[in-house]
Amino acid sequence: MPASAARELAEGSARFDLFDPPERGEGDEWRDSCRPLVIALPERSPSLPGDCIPAGAILVWGHHRLPRRAEGMIPAILIAGGKGGTPLLAAALAAENRAGSYRWPELDRICRLAEEMEVTGIAHMLDPTRDLPLLLPRYRALPDTHREALAREEIDLRTAERLGALSSPLLAELLSLGESLSFSRRRQYLIAAEEVLRRGMAEEDLLGELRGAVPAQRFEIVMAHRYPRLRRMESLVERVRRRTLRGTGVRIDPPERFEGSRYRVSFDVGSPEELRRRLEAAGRLEKELDELLGILYEDPLDDTLAR
Repeated sequence: MPASAARELAEGSARFDLFDPPERGEGDEWRDSCRPLVIALPERSPSLPGDCIPAGAILVWGHHRLPRRAEGMIPAILIAGGKGGTPLLAAALAAENRAGSYRWPELDRICRLAEEMEVTGIAHMLDPTRDLPLLLPRYRALPDTHREALAREEIDLRTAERLGALSSPLLAELLSLGESLSFSRRRQYLIAAEEVLRRGMAEEDLLGELRGAVPAQRFEIVMAHRYPRLRRMESLVERVRRRTLRGTGVRIDPPERFEGSRYRVSFDVGSPEELRRRLEAAGRLEKELDELLGILYEDPLDDTLAR
């Protein structure tokens, strides 16, 4: 069908504009123009030439693939309409063929149309691994900024709900300040920031520290406020390393997360003389050991946030 007619049909079938445009690279618009649109014809539609689309036809799939500037003819698949919404929406989902990888805004649009058209039996075409009737109301209840962060895949639904008390401007700034973090560390950073603020730290105090820090330091700043005792314990071990072991080739490490009763002292040797020096350096830890062992009996994740 003519590209101009396809664009006109798309404008009249806006409610089926359900899918996000794909990420584009060089030549994508040309390739998209070769993918057939899916058009549903009205019931009892007469047989017509390929470039003639009768009134009442619906562009079921192809809005996001329709080249905006292309002219000439665009291929299209014609399907029968007039049998309710389920075949139409199923045809759109079959053409898109991305079960399990739809973004939250897409799922919301698709399911709203399904509810409006009383469509059933398409869950397996959306995401067979998730209970969307349970999850979508939770998504829709989120503030706009939280939903937008979900759409950008910066956070997951559970984290977005945990952060529900954060104002939209505050969440937006925290996300901006933590944009260099991995997904996992961003989640830890945001949850820790929310807990610190909920327990009394002023927003401007926390944001002021983060704004004044380089990106690599911001995660540690938030975690230090959230787990001050753990950070003090880590600082004590680091001070002992610098004061007693710097330059000796000997290292002391606490048990993971300070959960245990023993430290590990390690070093490499390449000669008897080197072994003597390493053992002598390790022996200097004796004066530090009482204090180091003492902190192993504290709770490193104490939630009191006492300083």
